[in-house]
Amino acid sequence: MSSGLNIVLAIFIPWAMGFVALSFLFPRDELTIAARFALAFVVGTGLLTFLMLIWSLAGGSFSGIGLGVFISSITVICAASVLRYQHTLFKTTPPLIHDAQASHPGVATRTEFLWELLDIFIVIFLIFHCVYIFWRAFHIPVYGFDPLKINALNAKIFFFKKNIVLPLDPVYRGYPLHVSLLQTWLAINIGQWHDQVVKFFAPLYFAAYLVIQYEFVKFFMNIRKALWSLGLLLASNLFALHASLAYMDFPLMVYNCVTIMILLLWQSEREDRFLYLAAILAGMGTFVKREGTAYLFIYGILFVLMLLKDKNRNYSRLRAGMKFFLPCIILALIFPVFQWVHHTDSEGVLLDFSWQNLHRGPIILKQFFMDFFLSGNWNLVWPVLILRLFFTPASESHPLFKWLIMAVGLFAGLLFLLFLLSNAFFWIAERDTTLSRLILHFFPLATIAIVLSPGPQSGTGKAE
Repeated sequence: MSSGLNIVLAIFIPWAMGFVALSFLFPRDELTIAARFALAFVVGTGLLTFLMLIWSLAGGSFSGIGLGVFISSITVICAASVLRYQHTLFKTTPPLIHDAQASHPGVATRTEFLWELLDIFIVIFLIFHCVYIFWRAFHIPVYGFDPLKINALNAKIFFFKKNIVLPLDPVYRGYPLHVSLLQTWLAINIGQWHDQVVKFFAPLYFAAYLVIQYEFVKFFMNIRKALWSLGLLLASNLFALHASLAYMDFPLMVYNCVTIMILLLWQSEREDRFLYLAAILAGMGTFVKREGTAYLFIYGILFVLMLLKDKNRNYSRLRAGMKFFLPCIILALIFPVFQWVHHTDSEGVLLDFSWQNLHRGPIILKQFFMDFFLSGNWNLVWPVLILRLFFTPASESHPLFKWLIMAVGLFAGLLFLLFLLSNAFFWIAERDTTLSRLILHFFPLATIAIVLSPGPQSGTGKAE
């Protein structure tokens, strides 16, 4: 019984931290309750692991109640500040409420009935998959090479050494520690190492992401399209598999895709709060996996293009750039500073701009084609997206469709250049799982792009 309460407390504390942070960024009614709760978990777990890293850097130990008091005190102090801030704000500013989109009238009764039957089928499909994923996550211990060799091993060392002790192997010494520290946090709270309990965060990331994507699509389209996008996600084998595993790829997918969504919300709403949140999530992604640092370039490209497209010359582009890039860079530098202080040398990706690498191009393109279209990992999502891209007139597509296609293209292009110009080519030439896990990082964007295309409409509620 006490162990169960400790697990709940271990999950509640980072969620509360995220909720407090979001309450400061969004004190009014910019977010639905569901979106706020889901984002709170994603933001809170990122804050938790950064605070654990800072605590260790300052010489703190993971033994005793010191770490818990440190994190809880910060949460309580920030919560008190937020309450005071909100009290002052509500006296001077009316709440912000988004109008719901109206459903399109004139739909034939029988046709609408068939669409509603499809909606019911999708809901049943989602419930079945969610129950299975949670059962699988809670009953199967950590397994797989990366989860055992990197994440769980690091977490077990941190738990028993009561501090962050980086592995001796230079290949694994430079890996970001977000997932390892989350597992350490759960072990600390239950007072023992448990191979099943330490991965309880994995399905919670899954649930949080489903809610965030649902609210995002509902805001720009409607409830029906939001359900369809989730159906496309869970119909894809690799997404459903990784939702219950302790790999670093699924959390990075969450931070990566949510960053893109929040950037698109900022581009639509021009609320600086969305810009700050996108910057924070982008910075947190760098602490999940090394690829998160490379993705900063893609966020930067999309952000600059959004600024250049803006016709409002009164909007300070320089100021907006500082609001986005400064938080990103500050958060991205925390772990490198930690490594520098501990004189950590690690082996990573080595770039090679030799002309001889051009012969890799056909091999990489072949692997891309095989994985995107013939691997069985993504169902029919990528072929359907290609059909949407070529057979939907630009005048009829949703305004966000081109941004999502651009983001997917940038991610795919970055992967191509990575394999072409670095020693990472080995992982696509000799391994058959690496590319799939990298595609997973941006795969949900394809499901959103598909449902943003024209199709049957349904009413929606308040925006994310």
